[in-house]
Amino acid sequence: MRRCHAFIFAVSIGLPCVAQTTAKEAQELAAYPLTMDHITRHYQTLMDLTREEQRDPGLKRDLQGWSKLPLDRQIQLYETSPKTAAIVKAHGITARDQVMTQTALMALMIALPSIEGKKGANAANKLQFEASSTDHVKFYREHQAEITKLGAELVDVALGKK
Repeated sequence: MRRCHAFIFAVSIGLPCVAQTTAKEAQELAAYPLTMDHITRHYQTLMDLTREEQRDPGLKRDLQGWSKLPLDRQIQLYETSPKTAAIVKAHGITARDQVMTQTALMALMIALPSIEGKKGANAANKLQFEASSTDHVKFYREHQAEITKLGAELVDVALGKK
């Protein structure tokens, strides 16, 4: 459980795409395939976005505002913002894969305690629960150590240690 909280902190330190807003988006996220290649590129992108946010408070405000938008709009903003588009491109990941990977992982981390406890969804995590497919849970369990390490690196960047 402690690793889950560290992961949520790492992913949510002022970056966009933290929650889908509709049942349709939850279905899209559940169908989205997670891969370590995308997760690695996603974290590399987050680290560079975090560094850029530390230099540019305007970018930080923009990215934080995106988190409440529909996923398609977030993808569009990643593609059309010169700074985010350049950072995403530099790491060889598409804007769609960046948004979908981050949002699918965050949904899984929010739902995971209920999934592991076999409690089912509740009012607070219903959409995240629906977005967390059995494939996502299996993938996370198989790659938890790698994902946790990347999350720790992101925290170090956010804290100015890297």
